[in-house]
Amino acid sequence: MAKDISLDLDEAAVLAQKWRDYADGVESRGRSQHVPLNELIAMVGDVYAPYTDAKAREYEARQAAYQRVADHSRRHADKLDATKVRFDAEDLEGSQRVARSLD
Repeated sequence: MAKDISLDLDEAAVLAQKWRDYADGVESRGRSQHVPLNELIAMVGDVYAPYTDAKAREYEARQAAYQRVADHSRRHADKLDATKVRFDAEDLEGSQRVARSLD
């Protein structure tokens, strides 16, 4: 038995915005540092340069990972928006075809 395919266009828009908000939050979290690097360097000094260098690389890797998640979330939101636009266009075209056939 075939099932109808439908999409709640308003819900799709809301969901896309939720994905964008999530991406913004993830991106912001990725930029935060438990102890900002400049403060860490000031606290421990040059003696611990290998440690602070490693911490800098860790912060960069962490930020890059969070950025990848944010980018993925935004691409997902874009796909939802594109699907909504496509369904809107198909619905409009279909309703115009029906209206023309009834004239």
